[in-house]
Amino acid sequence: MIGGAVVSAFIAVGERLDAKKAGLFIGLPITSAVGLFFIGLTQSPQAAADAATIMPITLGVGLLFLFVFVKLHPKIHTVKSILIATASFCLISAAFVYSGFTNIFINGAIYLAITTISYFLVKKIPEKKASFRAGKREL
Repeated sequence: MIGGAVVSAFIAVGERLDAKKAGLFIGLPITSAVGLFFIGLTQSPQAAADAATIMPITLGVGLLFLFVFVKLHPKIHTVKSILIATASFCLISAAFVYSGFTNIFINGAIYLAITTISYFLVKKIPEKKASFRAGKREL
């Protein structure tokens, strides 16, 4: 509930900013910090530290989520793009979690690799202005 309130507050503030500033603001890892705090509070500090070791990979996979969404959106629109990108995120993240990637240095290297690849892939996508306010046309 608290995490949802934090995310809602960030989105509300982000709506008042221009698109790039809002994306930067909403992209802050505040939800990760809140999640780790509550893992540490409800389980143990060690559990929070263990959860933190996989976070670089999930941040990198989050970039892949954005790439999948941006690539699919012109073809299949918002809702389907979000669903497919979310499914991709869950599958790739689960594969890393269940593979036992617990070394934060290796995970950091994987994050940097994913970030570099995502950067070059997204750089090839032509930039265009938004043609509608989110949700009004498709939902």
